Amino acid sequence: METKQITAIAIRVLALWLLVHLVLSGSTLFVLFSTVSRLEQHELYPWVSIGFLALGLLAVVLLWRLSGKVLQSIEEDSQKRLPQGTQAFIIQLLGIYLLVTALVQLSRQVFMMPHNVAEFLQYVLPIVGNGMQGLIALALVAKANAWQRLLVRLRG
Repeated sequence: METKQITAIAIRVLALWLLVHLVLSGSTLFVLFSTVSRLEQHELYPWVSIGFLALGLLAVVLLWRLSGKVLQSIEEDSQKRLPQGTQAFIIQLLGIYLLVTALVQLSRQVFMMPHNVAEFLQYVLPIVGNGMQGLIALALVAKANAWQRLLVRLRG
């Protein structure tokens, strides 16, 4: 994999990450601003939330187009092959990132668990999900070369 391909992939991953967080926070923004607008009788709050969503969507589109231009703009003679262990190192970095975020989320969820059994059930699925994320992260860190071979096979 060449450096320009990794750069384009990184930009596209950033765009997808932004899109996911935009969708997740979009529903929260609508609920928040509709509640505030009912309390204070202001018409500006829904427009602000729509503006935030439009700005985020514009950023996603621009990042996606930028990644395509990165692939086109670099000259063919400046392509450099990455050393053999670089892909495994990138996979390990991804695993470390996922592990840290899973541990942070798990610590928040464990300390905020209610004592009531009925309320406890709604906290089980996020805890299980973050536990699975932690296990996948450990697999990425421990078996990076196996993941690298799998990705090479999938690319053809």
